[in-house]
Amino acid sequence: MEFHLLNTQQAETFEKICRIISPFIVEFLGTFFLTMSIGFNLINTSRRDLFAMQAALGIGGTLMASVYAGGHISGAHYNPSVTLAVWVSRRNKITTLDAAIYICVQMFASFFAALFQWGILHESFRITPADEVNSGQAMVVEWFWTFLLCTVVLQTATTAPQAGNSFYGLAIGFTVLSGIVSVGYVSGGAFNPAILVGLNVVDALDKGLLNRMEYTWIYLVGGFLGGVTAGVLFWFTNRSEYSGEEHGSYFSSDATAIADVAASKRDKSGMSMYGGYEDVEDEEDELDQLDTKATSYGTRK
Repeated sequence: MEFHLLNTQQAETFEKICRIISPFIVEFLGTFFLTMSIGFNLINTSRRDLFAMQAALGIGGTLMASVYAGGHISGAHYNPSVTLAVWVSRRNKITTLDAAIYICVQMFASFFAALFQWGILHESFRITPADEVNSGQAMVVEWFWTFLLCTVVLQTATTAPQAGNSFYGLAIGFTVLSGIVSVGYVSGGAFNPAILVGLNVVDALDKGLLNRMEYTWIYLVGGFLGGVTAGVLFWFTNRSEYSGEEHGSYFSSDATAIADVAASKRDKSGMSMYGGYEDVEDEEDELDQLDTKATSYGTRK
């Protein structure tokens, strides 16, 4: 005799509830562990006078693992800027309501992670720009590197040609790692408004000083601009995602073929001693034939 905890109708209802809330749970967990990784790595680095690369590796590795773990459930945003970029790209990847819930969940997850880190280490940490740069410069750096992060996410994890690839998590994790190493000493290297808010709010509570939040606007504005510009650029450069065409190039098929032949020619011929490419005679005819056909460079066929 079989025993069922739930009848058929209850089981169906339970499954629907799980499917609805599971993306938000995954977003909470991913953002929680990412924020915790940042807090623990940066505080331990400052305490022990360790090389900053250790913190960058820890943070980038945590993000990479979290992206692989939750990408198939929630999309593994873990970042309001990424959520905004996906929403702006307008391909029904996320609804307006879900995007709003994602951002709220990410903010709360970062706050609770910062509280957890504070409770364990009895020390808080806030992200600030370097003394050598002004607020405007720090904001621009955050904007540009957040744009890069969002662009990498959109291009490697949300497009049809890249569907099913196994490198998207590596690309996203290494983007954050390289950003921390490259510009972390300039802007603080947040690239994520949720993490900034969580860490800086807890730090303000710990120190009892509201002015500890003075730099928060830099990361909110930079993160917003990074997400929006990445989404707009994606819309402009990936028209095949919207038109359903196989190729998104603005060049005609013949013009694209010419470029392919030229690339093949360079690959096979090699560099000459003067820095140019030696001719390959057996491909000249093919290139000339294609050249006569390609007359519509501003249109698609």
